[in-house]
Amino acid sequence: MAPLAGCGGNTAPAPAAGTTDASAQANLFDVPIAGLGSDWRARFNDGDRLFETDLRDADGLGPLYTRQACNDCHNDEDGLRGPGGAQKMSIVEADDLTPSPDQSALPFGPTVHPFVTAGATTPIVARADNASVRITNRIGPSVLATVY
Repeated sequence: MAPLAGCGGNTAPAPAAGTTDASAQANLFDVPIAGLGSDWRARFNDGDRLFETDLRDADGLGPLYTRQACNDCHNDEDGLRGPGGAQKMSIVEADDLTPSPDQSALPFGPTVHPFVTAGATTPIVARADNASVRITNRIGPSVLATVY
């Protein structure tokens, strides 16, 4: 597979102890694990570029989606790849708080997908005429796993 456009594969050495220069610490965690062989380093760099690449219809994007690239939601300035964010819908009881056991008014699931492509014409959003639907903003964890 040919390398994808994008930046990634930052192999800069870690800043010296006690360094406070923000630019020296940028993307400190967005680097391959020290000691990886060239094959695994290439895999890391390919994945890093793909994570940052905007997908198109031809790449399989859609027909309904939340953002065009993984990096659009799972991005921060220190390279930790999180937290991600999404909006969720839920049908609630008359108290405006308790989730209803019947969520059938959300036939396409609880996640808001405000964008369309590949011939789709109707995004998945909360209907303004349904007062029992509540929208919440969810913050997910970083996509990086800790290795022990």
